[in-house]
Amino acid sequence: MAPQNAETTVGSLLRRFRLAAGLSQQELATGADVSVRTIRDIERERVDAPRAPSLRRLAEALGLAAFDRDRLLAAVPGPRSEPGADRRLRVEVLGPLSVRTGRAAVDLGPAPQRDLLALLALQPGRVVSRDEIVDVLWGDQPPKTCLSMVQTYVGRLRGRLDPDREPRSPGKVIRLAGDGYAIDLGTDELDLAQFQDLVEQGTGTPDTTTAVDLLDRALRCWRGPVLAGASPRLRSHPAAVAAARRRVRAALAYADLASDLGLHEAAVARLQELAPDEPLHEGVAAKLMVALAGSGERAAALSLFAAVSRRLAEELGVEPSTELRDTHLRVLRQEQVVRRADPRPRQLPAAVPGFTGRATQLERLDALLPGERAGHGTAVVITAIDGTAGVGKTALAVHWAHRVADRFPDGQLYVNLRGFDPAGPVPPDEAVRGFLDALHVPAQRMPVGLDAQAALYRSLLAGRRMLVVLDNARDADQVRPLLPGSPAAS
Repeated sequence: MAPQNAETTVGSLLRRFRLAAGLSQQELATGADVSVRTIRDIERERVDAPRAPSLRRLAEALGLAAFDRDRLLAAVPGPRSEPGADRRLRVEVLGPLSVRTGRAAVDLGPAPQRDLLALLALQPGRVVSRDEIVDVLWGDQPPKTCLSMVQTYVGRLRGRLDPDREPRSPGKVIRLAGDGYAIDLGTDELDLAQFQDLVEQGTGTPDTTTAVDLLDRALRCWRGPVLAGASPRLRSHPAAVAAARRRVRAALAYADLASDLGLHEAAVARLQELAPDEPLHEGVAAKLMVALAGSGERAAALSLFAAVSRRLAEELGVEPSTELRDTHLRVLRQEQVVRRADPRPRQLPAAVPGFTGRATQLERLDALLPGERAGHGTAVVITAIDGTAGVGKTALAVHWAHRVADRFPDGQLYVNLRGFDPAGPVPPDEAVRGFLDALHVPAQRMPVGLDAQAALYRSLLAGRRMLVVLDNARDADQVRPLLPGSPAAS
C-alpha cells in the first residue's frame, strides 16, 4: 500500500473538516458522543486505526456530505481502506495460537492476554469463570489486581477481535456471562470447532469413503500439538488434553478406514504427522506399523517398533503392550495385518428412468419395512411381488429398492435368478456364491456345498441392515437358500 500524504491522513482530514465547520474539539465531542481525548488523539495521529462507528458519528456531527464522509473513512490505514476487504475472524488453537482477520495476523498483546484468549477458545460457548482464568494465567501466586487485569485483557481482546464494535458495547465475540466470560465462534471461525464437527460427521456416516474424506479433513485442521508454545498451565488444562485425545481417536479411526480402502500411504502420512506429538502412544505406533507394512515398508515398520520399545523402556521403564508386540510379530511373519471392514455391496441395477404411477403398490411396500429398531425384531421381512409376465414387476422392485436404499446402510444385494429363462434358472449354489463374492469372502474361505455356503451367507448378514432383491424367481426352492436369517435384513 502506498504511504499516505500528510494532507490525507484521517487526523488531518478530521481537523480540516472540524475547522471548516467552526467547531471546537469539545463541541464536536459533544455532538458525536465521543470523548475530547478521542478527537485529540485522532487529530494528532496517536490512533493508528480509529473505529469506523466513531468516525461515522463524527462525520454526522460535522454534517459531512457523503463524498467527504467516505474520504474520512477511506483514510483509515489497513483493511478498512480497501473496499470489500476480507475481515472474517479466524482463531486457531490446534497448533500455535494464531488469530487472523482476513489475511492479516492480529497482534494479541502480552502472553497472559494471549493465554486468556486461548483458554476461552479451547472451550467455545462455555462460560469460563474468573477463578479459572486467574488460576491458568497466574497459578497460586496471582497479583492483587488480577481481577481488574482480567477485565482489562478482555477489553483489549474485544477491541482486537471485533474492531468495529461500538465503544463500551457488549462484545460479539467475547461475552460476559455470570461470573466469567465465554467466546462464541463457529466452525468457520475456530479450527477446534471445525475439527469436532468434521469428526462427528465422519464417525456418523455409514459410507467408508465419505468417512475417510471427512476424517482426513478433520486431521488437516491440526498444525502441531494443541497450543504449542503456550504456558505449561494452559497446555495441561483439561480442555487442551481432551482436544489432544480427540485427535488421537480420530487418527486411529482414520487409519483403520483408510487401510480398509487400501489407502495405506494416506494412513502413513496422517499417522506420521501425529506420532512426534504422541511419542509414547502405543496405539498410534501400532497403527503406523500396520500402515507401513500395508505400504510395503516392512523394514520401516520393524524399525519403528524398535524405536518405540526403546523409548518406553528409557522413559517409562515398561515393556511394549500386547497390541504392539502382536503387531510386531505379524509384521515379522508377513501376516495380514490390515483390518478389513464389513463390505457394503451396492448391487442394485440402475433405476428405471421415467418411472411413474404404482403409488398404491409403493405405499404397501413401504408399510412392510421394518421400523428404526428393526434389529430388535424376531422375524425377517420377506416380501413377494407377483404378477403375469411383462406387467413391470422388476421395474417396480428396482424403483422401490432405490427409494428405500438409505434404510439399509449395510448394503443392497441383487441377483436375477432367471427363473423362466429358456437356458434354465440360476442354480441356488451359484447365486449364493455370487452373494458371498460380493461380501468379500476369499476363495480359500469358501465352503464346499450349498448348505455350508448358505450358512456362511446367513452368518455374514446377521445383525446387518441389508436389502436383498431376488428377481425373476421360479419357486421357493430357488429362493430359500438366499433368504437371510437376521431380522435386520429384508
